[in-house]
Amino acid sequence: MTIAVGFCFDGGILLGADSQYETYTMRTYGAKMGFFESGKSVVAFALAGHSQFAWSAINKCQEKLGGTIQKQHLASEIETILENEYRRNVLTHPAATTDPTIHYNCLIAICSPGKSISLYSTHETAMNPVAEYECIGIGESLAQFLIGPSRTIKRFSDEDALTLAAQVLDATKIHVPGCGGHSMILVLRTDGTVDFMAAPAVEHLEKHLKSFDDEVRKLALSFGEFSRRGEFDGDLQRF
Repeated sequence: MTIAVGFCFDGGILLGADSQYETYTMRTYGAKMGFFESGKSVVAFALAGHSQFAWSAINKCQEKLGGTIQKQHLASEIETILENEYRRNVLTHPAATTDPTIHYNCLIAICSPGKSISLYSTHETAMNPVAEYECIGIGESLAQFLIGPSRTIKRFSDEDALTLAAQVLDATKIHVPGCGGHSMILVLRTDGTVDFMAAPAVEHLEKHLKSFDDEVRKLALSFGEFSRRGEFDGDLQRF
């Protein structure tokens, strides 16, 4: 169970995810994202759902496509591998139609420096391009609700993407069972460089965003109190 988000912004793609893994008997923590090189291209990813099946599919992509040889149709080759792996591990599983926990989704970012950078989202055997942002995992509904009002922004900047990712990951970890641990954020830029944001920096940002959200709620409540409505302008100025 996971929350993973992907944002396209001017200059690259940002991926974010929680780090909590759960089974029926235990809870552990670890990465749900990463990247590998394929020739001169870079492939970054974030996973949600059945972790063993998802990691198996990604490892198969890296095994077949990783290395120094440049692939001419990298996205298509990744899609084919992911489709085959999903059919092999999930659709042929005896519980494929009755157990939702064996399914998984991926966010795939592909950068060919100097040519293109694209974000894709998988659903079962399909892999579709993402124009703005996408959310996957058990926390998807809450994430979509939180990000929705920001769609009025014509194009996300890297600061927009980072702020929204931190806010969404923090809120989902608080309110959605099965999501937790440290938030992990990866940025793939158009020049092919990959940056991981340090966990303390992400936690610091999440803390300040939560404080800001708390103050906004207090301000809204002060407006709703009829007896204090005359003081609202002062509250707004102090805010």
